Amino acid sequence: MRRDLCARLLVVLMASTPAAGTSDPVPSNGKSRVVLVIASRPDESALLQQRALLAGAEPALLERDVIVREVTGSDAAGLARHYGVVSAFGVVLIGKDGGVKLRSGVPIAAGQLEEVIDAMPMRQSEAAARR
Repeated sequence: MRRDLCARLLVVLMASTPAAGTSDPVPSNGKSRVVLVIASRPDESALLQQRALLAGAEPALLERDVIVREVTGSDAAGLARHYGVVSAFGVVLIGKDGGVKLRSGVPIAAGQLEEVIDAMPMRQSEAAARR
């Protein structure tokens, strides 16, 4: 069951990942953190609000190795159950280790995501190494 959900997540992520050669990072081998935005419908107001909250935050998110993936419709239900999202909308921050670092049933500001990520020991090591 868990393998099936993980495989399904990978298919969903890869299906929404740009083609090779683009500047958008691809989640692989623990190199990216993923903000998974789950909504029952593509026109869900919370999804639209989440997009607005993250608009313009691309440089800060890329600096933190974060990619954002939206999942809606039939793929959303299984992922919502797997990640403990109990409402029609949810945001899940998945760390490079594959663990859930933050879960919310309401849209999250980019600054809040940055704060959570910056408090992670792995991120602190990354920031120190870049100095």
